[in-house]
Amino acid sequence: GLVSILKEGQRLVDLLGKRAGEIGALSVRLGALREAMRAVSADVAVLGQGQRADDVAERCQQVDALVLECCEQLHPLRSQIEELRGDLDSASFRVALARLHNLAAGFFALQIIEGEDAYDAVGGLKELCTALGDGADTLTERVALLDARRELVGGELDLVAEDLGVIQGPILELMEAAAAAGAGRADSVAAARALVDQGFAEARDLADLAVRVRDLEVPYEAEAINTCLADVRAALDELE
Repeated sequence: GLVSILKEGQRLVDLLGKRAGEIGALSVRLGALREAMRAVSADVAVLGQGQRADDVAERCQQVDALVLECCEQLHPLRSQIEELRGDLDSASFRVALARLHNLAAGFFALQIIEGEDAYDAVGGLKELCTALGDGADTLTERVALLDARRELVGGELDLVAEDLGVIQGPILELMEAAAAAGAGRADSVAAARALVDQGFAEARDLADLAVRVRDLEVPYEAEAINTCLADVRAALDELE
């Protein structure tokens, strides 16, 4: 049901929160990689010559643009994850409140059926119908916000995963070009290789998380609830 879906969503957001630390570490690593590539370009300018050196300088700019794009996509992810957590918390609170109202409504309905304080019970049940209707409308808004945030976070995760999956090749090719240009033994090349040789396994993890975030659909139809509430109100009117 709705509660179990929201609980699954909360578990997912908790997992994303744990991954926020990994995202931070990845951002630091990519920043270090950009610095290393700038150093490679500078070393090639000193140690290399001719067309090969010019080619490395051009490639450095191209690869730096790719890495910068990844960094810029990672930057907002942490805050978006926290906002997604907030949307889930808000929806969960509204569901819990609706369940309490339903329990109270059941108590008043039982009083009416058994004829105990029926007049007060009718009034109390009418107030609860109003509260449940207002709650249904508010929950609809919260679910809409949650869906929008879910799509946003899932899309950002997809973009980062896709870009991480393609940057390793161009960087390694750049290192080969730098070595061919005469900077193969430069410390900058060794530092850049060390940063990229381990690969970007985070790409697959982020892609998997994107799928899970997008699959978290919250089915909620306030219209059906309001129709039932209208039937209850009509029945209560007949009792007065």
